[in-house]
Amino acid sequence: MVKIPDKPIVIIIGGTVVPKERPQVEGGQARYSEDYAQWQKSAKLALQATIAALPATMTRYFPLKGVRVDVEFHGSLRGNADADNGGGSWLDAMVKCGILAGDNVQKVNETDFKFFDDGLQLSAIIIYPNWTPVSALDPSFLQKASFPTTVKLAKKTTRARSRKPPVKTAAAKKPRLTIVKPPK
Repeated sequence: MVKIPDKPIVIIIGGTVVPKERPQVEGGQARYSEDYAQWQKSAKLALQATIAALPATMTRYFPLKGVRVDVEFHGSLRGNADADNGGGSWLDAMVKCGILAGDNVQKVNETDFKFFDDGLQLSAIIIYPNWTPVSALDPSFLQKASFPTTVKLAKKTTRARSRKPPVKTAAAKKPRLTIVKPPK
């Protein structure tokens, strides 16, 4: 059995992304808007051109499964669009042109969508073959976690330097958060 290379595949395509939409069902057929259908055609052509430029050592394993897909939108997605709909557009296009075996959770183990408002009007797609996701429930992950496991409220006390009773101020009444590390 030949092992798929671990090197990430980076695809950069210019233009604006049309977010994935719910299809209208007419006569048992799913129909998308003309804008989305046209964008899917152009995205498929752009992806196919990119695939043609990749070395055969990478493309021979297409369609891929068990991968992580990151999509960076550099001004290429309108600001009020849902990130998952923008990423879904790219995932659908990658399935249609044969890069991915499917876009369900068994084929794409992990996704990450980022938006950068830098006005470049391009999308950067990073595919990580042979991806094994790490669960937050994994005991080794929990031991290395850098987040607090217990947080408790502690009252701030003030000490008077003289024999006068302590002055109660608004700051003295406010509790403050204290991070308590679990015992070893």
